[in-house]
Amino acid sequence: MTEQSPLYVIDPETLREVATDPARIQSLLNQTSQELDAAQRVALLRIGGRLEEAELLALTQLDGPSGVEKLVRQPREASSSQARWLLRLATVWQWQGAYSRADECYGAALECFTATTEPADPRTYAMDVAFAYQHYGKSLFEQGHYREAESCFAQAESLRRAHGAPQEMIDSSVLALRATRRRRANL
Repeated sequence: MTEQSPLYVIDPETLREVATDPARIQSLLNQTSQELDAAQRVALLRIGGRLEEAELLALTQLDGPSGVEKLVRQPREASSSQARWLLRLATVWQWQGAYSRADECYGAALECFTATTEPADPRTYAMDVAFAYQHYGKSLFEQGHYREAESCFAQAESLRRAHGAPQEMIDSSVLALRATRRRRANL
């Protein structure tokens, strides 16, 4: 049995996911919602360059713009699921260049996660926090805030290592740290 190539790779200069097989992504997006859940669909829409559709789907999961505003204002009232959706929406907004809106969502999601004093599943909690730091770091990186981005990537790597994340997640944090340090060295 042959192994399929990954759907995307991380560009070492931009730290964005780049589709390796756009036709395969489009084929996956043509599947029904039973075959492809909303979270997967948002990611594939974003990577496939269909940002408006990704944004609309993520907003729908958060009860629209007013739902997002409420969660950003009161992040400690957000559920973990809502915080994960804030992260997905933030990443779409980041890709659209709407950095202030994206960063508000990243901050709210991090506040939601870090307000949890006794998570039901510590490993899932740690992976959520690491994901939030990793993607907030990418937004900061794109904006040229390299010191802050480096701190986020270091947090993500530390959490991923400490909680036994898959090696590709750890490698992603290491790649981001290296790219950030290169950028800082060239300033």
